Amino acid sequence: MAKNESEIAAARVDRLDDVHGAGFGDEKRSGTGWAHTVLAKAGVRLMELNGVFTVGVWAHRDSPKIRTALRCFHDEDPPVVYLDGSAVPNRYKPTRLAGEPVPLNVLHAMEQNPREAWVIRDRMLAAMGWAGGGAEADAQVG
Repeated sequence: MAKNESEIAAARVDRLDDVHGAGFGDEKRSGTGWAHTVLAKAGVRLMELNGVFTVGVWAHRDSPKIRTALRCFHDEDPPVVYLDGSAVPNRYKPTRLAGEPVPLNVLHAMEQNPREAWVIRDRMLAAMGWAGGGAEADAQVG
């Protein structure tokens, strides 16, 4: 991807922050400091996908705590997609988070059950004996 496209994508994310009042950079705002910290540690991304403000969450980090933090900035639940999914452009996928992405079959099951995706994830990963960073990684967030 050309550097110019990366700069444009970054500017779009910054504008979404401004337009929607997410305040991810403003920890002094009442009640948002905790939420900012939780979302930043979890690698949550603000994106514009097909002209729609969308929140990107890593599947291995999704949790009730992250969803609560999102509601600190928005009264309604914003559209959420998993950054490890195929619907998210590669420019949003670089990460330095601990843990491994969940297997694709787990990701698909999570996408089918968005209200309790982390419950589905943890149950499936436990059954597989997988220790790539689901609930353990979330315990480090916030």
